[in-house]
Amino acid sequence: MLSPRSFYFLLLIFIAGENAKDCRYHTDCDSGELCVDEMNICASQTQINLCKQRNTVPCNVASDCRRKWNYEKTCRRKCCFDLI
Repeated sequence: MLSPRSFYFLLLIFIAGENAKDCRYHTDCDSGELCVDEMNICASQTQINLCKQRNTVPCNVASDCRRKWNYEKTCRRKCCFDLI
C-alpha cells in the first residue's frame, strides 16, 4: 500500500505530465491551444505571441528548450531564455 506522501508525489507527476502535452498537429491540443511546430508542444495563442515579442519560442519545461538548441536554455514565464 502506498503511503499518503508517495500517493501525492505520484499524483503530482501525473498532473505535470498531463500539462506538458506533446503534439504533431493542432488537433492533438486541447481547449483552443495550437501545436508549436518547432517545439512539438501545445501552447495558447497568447503564449505564442508573448514569446514571439521576446524573439523566442514557448515551452513548458527546460527540456523543451534543449530540444531545439544544443546549449543551455531555461524555461521562464513559459518562454525559452538563455541561462545567463
